[in-house]
Amino acid sequence: MAVLKDRVKFGYGGRLGITRDGKTIPAISASFIRRELPASNVTADFQGGTGATNQLALTGFTVRSDALRVSLAKRVGFLEFGGGAARDTYQTRPNIGGTVNQGGNTGSATYAINQEIKRDVAYVSAAFNLPFLEISADVGQASGGTWLSTYNGVRTAARRFGTAGVRFSF
Repeated sequence: MAVLKDRVKFGYGGRLGITRDGKTIPAISASFIRRELPASNVTADFQGGTGATNQLALTGFTVRSDALRVSLAKRVGFLEFGGGAARDTYQTRPNIGGTVNQGGNTGSATYAINQEIKRDVAYVSAAFNLPFLEISADVGQASGGTWLSTYNGVRTAARRFGTAGVRFSF
């Protein structure tokens, strides 16, 4: 079972309906989802100037994201309007190491990097609902977060996003 644990990860989540869409109040819900990738290991061996083998390795590299959202939606006939706010958290944990063989001497080092980034998200949405077809679009912005000090501030800048979709139901 240890092999399966290292190669497969399952995401999970849930949504809690707080209110239903009524005549005067919108539907309100809260949701949480966790996604995770299996640990990865990458090793590169190469020949040094003396013919000895050197190694560079990235081991135990894991990525996980958590998303906590609060959403509102209101239907008016065939139209649905909504929006929400979220907090997304991203975690990465790689180990970087290397071994150098030079003239009969060997040296090695490993460095563990733990990084967590939190971003705030706000979005609005609109949809056109027909009995067997829904056309929807979202626009929003994600902002905030801190990266390792080796990154420049451009990566923490606010990012706008948009999505569009079509859903057929039977």
